Order: sequence, then C-alpha cells, then structure tokens
Amino acid sequence: MARTVDIAREIKVEANREAPAWLAWLDLACATAAALLWVFVPELGAYPLILASVPVAIRLLLTGRLSRRTPFDVPLGLFLITAGLAVWSAYDREAAWAKFWLIAGGILLYYALANATVLGKARAWLPAFLGAMLAVYFVITNDWGFYPADSAALTLLGETLQSLAPAVAGPRLNPNEVGGILAMLLPFAAWATWDAWRMFRARTGRPLVSMIGVTAGGLTVVITLLGLIMTGSRGAWLALGVGLYAGGTWLVAGRLAGQRLGRRLWVWISLLVLGAFLAVLAILILDRMGLWGTGLFDSASLAARAAWYRYMLLLVKDYVYIGAGLDNFLMLYASYALLLHVGY
Repeated sequence: MARTVDIAREIKVEANREAPAWLAWLDLACATAAALLWVFVPELGAYPLILASVPVAIRLLLTGRLSRRTPFDVPLGLFLITAGLAVWSAYDREAAWAKFWLIAGGILLYYALANATVLGKARAWLPAFLGAMLAVYFVITNDWGFYPADSAALTLLGETLQSLAPAVAGPRLNPNEVGGILAMLLPFAAWATWDAWRMFRARTGRPLVSMIGVTAGGLTVVITLLGLIMTGSRGAWLALGVGLYAGGTWLVAGRLAGQRLGRRLWVWISLLVLGAFLAVLAILILDRMGLWGTGLFDSASLAARAAWYRYMLLLVKDYVYIGAGLDNFLMLYASYALLLHVGY
C-alpha cells in the first residue's frame, strides 16, 4: 500500500512538472525556425542554436529538466557524434558543416515534438503543414527543364504554377530528396485529416473547428500528394508503400493474434514474407509481359544503380572507419571512381 502511494505521488509530481502548452508551441516554433535558417542560410553556422536554446532554458527553469527522455536518445547521440567525426574527416569542411547543422536541426525538431505531449494530437499538424509547404516550395523552385515530371502534362502543370508564383531565393532540391521527405510526411497529413473528420462525424467538440480541421487537412493531403507525384521519385513511392504495408500488417496481426506478442510477431513476419513473395511474383509477371523495362521497373535504371554500388565499394574500402565526410561524396566519387574532374 505504501509503495502504491509512493508511485502515485511520483506520478503527481511528474505531472506538475509538465511544461505548459505555450512552451511547447514556443519550442516547436524555435526548432522549426532554426532548422529553416540552416536550410536557407547555412553560413550562419551555430548561431541558430541560440534561438533553439531559449525554450530549452525555460523548460529547465520550470521543470528542472532539459528534455523528456525518449527511447532514441542514445542512437541519436551516437548519430550526432559520428556526424561530428564526418565533419572532422571531410575535405570540404564548409559543405560538411552545412550538412551537420541540417542534422542538428532535425534532432531539434524531434525533441521539440517529443516535449510537446501536452499538445496531444495537435502535434501531427506540424509535420503535415511542413509537407505541404515543402511541396509548394519544390513546385515553384524546381528546374522543370532539367528535372521534368514523369508526364508532359505534369511538367506543364509545374511550369504553369511556377510562372504564377514569385521568384523564390533558396536552395534547389533534388526531386528524389523532396520525394523521400514528402513520403515520410504524407501519413501525418492523412492521419490529421482522418482524425478531424472522425471528430466532425462524432459531433464531439466544436463542429466549426472540426470542419476547419477537415478542410485544412484535406488541402495538406492534396498538396503533399501532388508534390510527391510531381517529384517522380520511384524510391519514395516504394518506401511509402513498404512502410504502409508493414504498419497495416502489424495492425492486422494484432487483430488475428490478440494480446499475445510472440504470436503477433510470427503472424506479422508471415504477412511480410507473403507480401514480398507477391511483389516478386508481380515483377516476374510484368517481365514476362514485356513491361519490366518501362515505368517503375526500369531495367536500365536498375543497372545504373548496380554500377554505382560497385564503384562505391572502392570508397568503402579506403574510408571504412570514418567515411569521406558529410556532403563530400559528389566530388570524391567523380574523381576517385570515375576519374573525372567535375562533380557527378
């Protein structure tokens, strides 16, 4: 009985130490601003850390802790250490530092979201809006002549939208980079929209707020999905499909296996193996029908990727311990593997 009382007291103390909602919003705003500064003005170096440290200092004063502990603290710490080593080992330190601060910005965003538990489901809206904003940025800044979409109609749409928007100064992102980020953020927008629709249908809370949430969420889904389609990134679609299938089969395995974790794992693994088998079977059928060399299954593209990996083994052999430096692959690969004096 005494132990139960002690645990209850500890929970109450922890609840009282929870940061207020305004601090969570401030943390998210500062972390997002710092990350965007590193994207658009990488020469600022460590200065955006001053902005990001303001809510951290306030949290330390109010709660006595710098951040909420998460299961990924140790992996992220090791990741940041190895990123620092990759700056030290880089030939081009300026490019390496710019990439390092992007990694730091991502970690700041992660902890800002982890510390925003007081906001509840509202946390899903930040990555949802970031996805829509990135999709718009990609469309109005992409070089559609150099990076056309998969169809002439989509390329024309991109050029038309770009002509209607004002010129934007900032980094030009590779469509594959944008596609990977949009594929990661699209499920957040979809979940936020579904949750707002569920609340609207259930008539819980304020109907007007729920309807605004449905409208805003639907727009983020449409904009993010259109941006993902226009990137033409096959790897992004593949990653999104595999991720959704893995998550969906985990839920199905829970329904089939009940509360027994061991049985659920076996059911889940069986469903993953079945999905992989069906995917290989579909590829073989498409190859038999003569469709392997078009669209998603481009044999020439696959052969080019295989050649890249073969050449990269040469780099791995000589840089196996510390790598070649953050964002230093372009020139190193060109000069070391292809014997070219320009980046490739």
